[in-house]
Amino acid sequence: MTRAAKIILSMRLLEAGFAIAKAHTSCSFLRTRPPSSPARTSRRTVYVLVPLLREQARVTGLLDRWEKLVAAHSELSLVVLTTAREQAESEDGEHGTLQALRVDGRLEAWTLAGRALHLHYPDFNRTYGEQVSWGVQQIRARCTPQDYVLLVNADSRIDADGMRELLACVAEGTECIQQSAVFLANFTQLEPLPAAEALLQSTWTIETELFRYLAGSGAVRWLPRRLASVWYQHTVGHGLLISVGLLDRIGGFPSPTVGLEDSALGYVIRSQHRSVQPLRRLELADAPSSLRSLLRQRATWVHGPLGALGYRPESSRERLLVAQALYDGGKWALTLPAICVEILLLDRRGRLLWALLFFARRYITLTLMLRSLPRFSGYGLEELPARKLAAAVSLYPVAVLSYGAGGLRGALEMLSEWVTGNPRIQPRTDD
Repeated sequence: MTRAAKIILSMRLLEAGFAIAKAHTSCSFLRTRPPSSPARTSRRTVYVLVPLLREQARVTGLLDRWEKLVAAHSELSLVVLTTAREQAESEDGEHGTLQALRVDGRLEAWTLAGRALHLHYPDFNRTYGEQVSWGVQQIRARCTPQDYVLLVNADSRIDADGMRELLACVAEGTECIQQSAVFLANFTQLEPLPAAEALLQSTWTIETELFRYLAGSGAVRWLPRRLASVWYQHTVGHGLLISVGLLDRIGGFPSPTVGLEDSALGYVIRSQHRSVQPLRRLELADAPSSLRSLLRQRATWVHGPLGALGYRPESSRERLLVAQALYDGGKWALTLPAICVEILLLDRRGRLLWALLFFARRYITLTLMLRSLPRFSGYGLEELPARKLAAAVSLYPVAVLSYGAGGLRGALEMLSEWVTGNPRIQPRTDD
């Protein structure tokens, strides 16, 4: 066996072992019960910010879900944020989301009762971050540093257990909490390949995202404390609960010209020696249903870590965070080229060992994810159908390649933007 082959196989072995260890740590966290917490949030208000863009088909479901939650928790205030971009991009000059809100009528009634608010971004927002940043600024004028902002999507599903855990964190004064999601809500409606992608993204949530929150908040006992203190974290644009006081200290919600606002927010929080805390209760989210949407989603998401190219680190801590983000984004973007190069460099025996490591790493973490899933009966999902699950599991390696293709596409898009100087308009992934 050549030296290059030994290096390749050793790296794959280390990667597989670390991935399995991370997934096991996250699964252990999910299986433990959250500590008992006070049920009251004192006089704090939680502003539930819902940015909307072409969401007319989801308006009824959105208001149905939050009607129950707002009625059950007096500390919640629903803030619906529409944008002028929707009308500007409309072929008929109409604003479908605004029309749907007016026809429904509940938002206006809740506003008159002091339980909701409608904000309208008056310009064309190129990115999601611009819209959210403006909305947070409008909320700030109405609240105190003790209040909170909960950022959710139109189709976010926070059940009663998740809301109780979030409000318990508010009562304890936790500065930033992130609810992670598994993308299995529409699993039964997906074709086999999108279903395999849904499993892959859900496994990534457990293996990478949730582990980041645990590591950065000092909850991983086997990780050296000094290493944990500089562990890279990102936030997510749904299920994010952050105190207004922390937003004030970090200069508000970021709206970067390069990259994505969620990665930028995580970077800023970590650079200030603060951390993002994980929630045990997971959200059940939808996965994209077409290959086109999947590739667009991956191509958009890889902009997050690669956006660290636009950061300006001033301390060794910030440089470490930037290096981790760029490594994560670069590794994602180069997944497909790296696989091709490695296979070409290996002989027959080396390729067999490589395949064994590849499949073991992927299927062990997938199994850990599936075994750690909580009951989602409150969301209407009892269990994944065996036949559909078997078909998705058989295509799981193909999903890894698709994931890499989306990352490569996104990196090439960023390179094109840098060369031409023309930043793109961030699309919705399900358009």
